[in-house]
Amino acid sequence: MLGETSLRAAIVGCGNIGGGYDRVPPARNEDAQGSMTHAGAYLLHPETVLAAVADVNVQNLEDFKQKWGVPSTYRDYQEMFGAESIDIASICTPTNTHSQVLAAALDVGIETIFVEKPISQNRDEARRMVAQAEGRQVAVNYYRRWNNSIRNLREDIDSGRWGHPIAACVRYTKGLWVNGSHFIDLFRWFFGEPQSVRTFRRHGRADTDDPGYDFALTFANGLAVDFHHLPDASYVFLDVEIFFRNGRVSLRQRGQIVQTEIGVPEPKFGSFHILGGSQTKETSWQFCLPTAVRELVAQRDAGEPPACTLEDGCRVVEICDQIAG
Repeated sequence: MLGETSLRAAIVGCGNIGGGYDRVPPARNEDAQGSMTHAGAYLLHPETVLAAVADVNVQNLEDFKQKWGVPSTYRDYQEMFGAESIDIASICTPTNTHSQVLAAALDVGIETIFVEKPISQNRDEARRMVAQAEGRQVAVNYYRRWNNSIRNLREDIDSGRWGHPIAACVRYTKGLWVNGSHFIDLFRWFFGEPQSVRTFRRHGRADTDDPGYDFALTFANGLAVDFHHLPDASYVFLDVEIFFRNGRVSLRQRGQIVQTEIGVPEPKFGSFHILGGSQTKETSWQFCLPTAVRELVAQRDAGEPPACTLEDGCRVVEICDQIAG
């Protein structure tokens, strides 16, 4: 039910991240169970109500309406923006439409916009999006930035607990833009802007719109991060290892698991250290989107930037463009 003080949310694009990944909608306001979708995140926030959705596919709209109880559905997002009073909008459409949907949302004065990644596959278009959205609250869903377990890891790295970073490796399936971009953003978030980008190899058919690449990013602290694409895999795989002076940190299963090891005395020889004391924990991956929506709502009044800004999304596009050459 729409309350007088509720923020009215809308979603453009009724696919998996819009509402499909949650097989069953979470109970409203009971965020202890988490959600993997924009629809679920709005449902869980006590001050947001999903008022309308738009999708070009009629069956998608009907299924979404039945699943999520959305009162208004539209085949044309521009019609929706014109007919509805929207406070916060999620853009969950294919990448090549993000720019035009964002422009339409900005034109009608929507103050808070949550865009799926990557924001574009064109660096000039991405930079125009940043310019168009100046002064508005626009977040980009590189969702690990809202994973509190990974936030804690970042704080530990910044505090020096792990010592100086020595080397890192990322292995990923699918393509550079869909999957590789996630960890380009992650390492920017951890260590700042890469100082150099080197591309070694391209994977994939000549006509694919999202090939994989083997490449390396080097950061100001001297850390080199090697990205290795796994072509032709029949499964999804994103895996990160970061070696520090004091141990190793690994992110498994797309960041759902964090494993840490520290240097311990080797028990047989006793004259050197090895990695040991392994600890494996599940991260807060189910709560990324609810955390994002909660923070976006709070930041509307405070005038604070989101954890992942449109500028952050643009920088990832620019780096991907540099990798692809």
